[in-house]
Amino acid sequence: MIRNWLILSTLLILASPAYADPHEEPSESTKRLSELITGIRGMGSYRQNAYNAQVKSTVRNFATAEEAYYVDNEQYISCSNQECGKVLPYASIPEEISITIAATKESYKIVGKRKDGSGKTYIMDSENGLLEESSE
Repeated sequence: MIRNWLILSTLLILASPAYADPHEEPSESTKRLSELITGIRGMGSYRQNAYNAQVKSTVRNFATAEEAYYVDNEQYISCSNQECGKVLPYASIPEEISITIAATKESYKIVGKRKDGSGKTYIMDSENGLLEESSE
């Protein structure tokens, strides 16, 4: 991964105006290379947004599963990670996501994040019904 970034960075430097003749128009291949590298640099943010969306979706799914559990048992349940996928109906947890549910008989709080630490942490609190981004 680092090697690829070094190669792309070198290509971008070589394609930059500092290495070009100021009196010449940049070649078509130089323009395309510059656009390609700019696009590759931006892909990281799209990937991170997708990771965050996956965590948010998983937290919402577990909130729905907690509500379904409550209908059947008249209480919420505490669990973490893969255990949650086993004890709560209608929910599964992707391997790369960490879920922790702290519950009382009348309420719950779900915390979701990626196990590798990248991305944002999301919290769903049944008392206010909001899915919020954590400031941790």
